[in-house]
Amino acid sequence: NIKVGVDLSIASFDDLEIFSLYTPQVAAIAQPVIQMGMQAAATIIDRVNGGVVSSSRIPTMYLHRDSVGDAPNRS
Repeated sequence: NIKVGVDLSIASFDDLEIFSLYTPQVAAIAQPVIQMGMQAAATIIDRVNGGVVSSSRIPTMYLHRDSVGDAPNRS
């Protein structure tokens, strides 16, 4: 048997509420989708109005949970 979080680590993008209900709980990279949508809309509006579009970064957050274990010792 392969044990998640011991023999195999699992992580996902987009933290879903159900991830915290699984056993083991699934680690995730949480993305602020509302902020991302607002930034995208503002960028489109700026561009339509003739503005110059610049790049931007929206921070994400790693949510460590039991589905990710320690890296194996390869010495």
